[in-house]
Amino acid sequence: MLETGSWKRPLQMQRHPPTNDESDLYEYSKGDPQRAHIIAMAYRAGDVRCGSKRAALDNAVLRPRRCFHFGTCTIRLELTAQRKKRLAVERIAEIRTAAEEYGRRSVENMRLGQTLGREIMAAFDKYLSPSGGLVMGVPPTGEWRTNTGDYHDAAFSFYHTPILTVRETQFGMSIQIFEHLWVRQVVILRKEGDQVAVFVDDGEAIWIPVSYKPSDLEQICERVFQSVLGIYRGNVNVFVHGDDRLMTIGFAPQGKGRE
Repeated sequence: MLETGSWKRPLQMQRHPPTNDESDLYEYSKGDPQRAHIIAMAYRAGDVRCGSKRAALDNAVLRPRRCFHFGTCTIRLELTAQRKKRLAVERIAEIRTAAEEYGRRSVENMRLGQTLGREIMAAFDKYLSPSGGLVMGVPPTGEWRTNTGDYHDAAFSFYHTPILTVRETQFGMSIQIFEHLWVRQVVILRKEGDQVAVFVDDGEAIWIPVSYKPSDLEQICERVFQSVLGIYRGNVNVFVHGDDRLMTIGFAPQGKGRE
């Protein structure tokens, strides 16, 4: 008999291993100490009494096919399909929570990269000339044109990927040197904690706080300036290995930049 407060019912048991006939189901009898039983999950929250022994069956820690011994009887516990399914749902919920957090952080990363990238472009445009009009956003990789104006979101790497990520963001800047000469400078942004690493060339990153100041943008502009200036000051390594420096240069009489 199962006792839970004043609730008493015969305990329906199932033979293990089953013989697949009507003898598989029977009522529990503690007079049969050699038989291994499977407790129906309807009784899982109750107490099993056997002789003078008593044990509370904790539903939260049941394991498949775990045996308990109470005096002269052995009781085998087995998780039902419904219980296993609930545990599986609980595990997938953990992954879903992590995925949702990743989604939120990837949007945060996109917005940070877009905002900081645009501020760097605007600051560098004024850094080159008070009148501005020399810098515009272009794709960080592939073909780009100078006669179509700013590329807006397409100037950032996240525009060209199928999903947003929390990894680094790249953006391209087209810098007009002469009427028919432009160079493309690519800048990489990578957030780590409360700081952002800004990569302009093969040198060390410039680290600025997430809550950056105009002085932080100024040092980035100076690095970009020196990187572009190095092309024309005999830095042959930069010119020859432009891909390694994430920089391209070319004349475009048709209004088209070239790799």
